Amino acid sequence: MLAAYSGATRLILAVAALSAFAQPAAASAATCESLMSDLNTWFVKQPQGQGTYQVLTRITVLRSDGRYAGYVEGPSSGTTASYAGVLTYHPSSAPKFGLPFPAYLQDPATPAGTTRGLSAYFSDRRYTTCTGTCLIAPEFPFNARATDRQGVQIQLQDSFNIVSRTSVPAGTVTFTLYSWGNAQYTMSGNQCTVNGDGKGGIVYGFLSTGSGDTELIALSLNESFAPPVRLQ
Repeated sequence: MLAAYSGATRLILAVAALSAFAQPAAASAATCESLMSDLNTWFVKQPQGQGTYQVLTRITVLRSDGRYAGYVEGPSSGTTASYAGVLTYHPSSAPKFGLPFPAYLQDPATPAGTTRGLSAYFSDRRYTTCTGTCLIAPEFPFNARATDRQGVQIQLQDSFNIVSRTSVPAGTVTFTLYSWGNAQYTMSGNQCTVNGDGKGGIVYGFLSTGSGDTELIALSLNESFAPPVRLQ
């Protein structure tokens, strides 16, 4: 009986070990210093040589009051990979009053005459294929004809706000609502995960808009490099 039990035990342990080996390793939550530092170093050193260095992002939003979920990506007329939103790099600088201004990522300015920002979709803005009187008119969330324009800025280094006299940690995210008079909201004290390939990660945290609800927001950040275009 003992021999049989030992054999069965060894088999169970072996199966468990194989199952654990087969499971992908989950990224651990941490402060955003590591992810932000990696991204900043990538932009500064440009390890792939001359070319265009950018970060691609997608953003998801879930409200605590359950009114809607949100999704943000690049503009509908964009040509970036899979319509991900593009964030460009701004290196750190020292302003006149002596305090260093941190490096950051931000949605780039668009050509003159076009609207700046990423496209924000909302699940409570419904889409239907019915254009007239319909007996059956199914509706679907995230109407592409009813989007907002949203900007995003992500701080890559710690800094100090001389107005509020508070430190601002790396990974702080500021959203600009271009469709709503350029109102701004800031997420601070966020958590991050780093991709296993070291080429980006996820920033996530909570944002209170002051209207009584809390939003859980997650942003994916992925490095994107394009070599320079060479004329034939």
